[in-house]
Amino acid sequence: VEVGNLSELATRLDELRDALKQLVESQNLKLALLMVTDVVRGNSRLVVQGNSRIIGALPYRRLDDETLDAPGLMSRKKQLLPTVFAAISQTT
Repeated sequence: VEVGNLSELATRLDELRDALKQLVESQNLKLALLMVTDVVRGNSRLVVQGNSRIIGALPYRRLDDETLDAPGLMSRKKQLLPTVFAAISQTT
């Protein structure tokens, strides 16, 4: 999801977190995440639910609102997926 400013995330964070949690539970997933990208500043935040070991293996700083700060992360395919796959490999 692209936004003009990451502060827009705060108003929907609980709703997004609940939806990801439902997805993890209903589909028996290890991880679900949503990448919210501030295209102006070139930063992203990750809303994550699932296996705490996998989430903990991701190299992003956890913020007070339980999202992950991912400065410079802009590409799901080139940057995010390889990192997620590496975290899964480390923990399984």
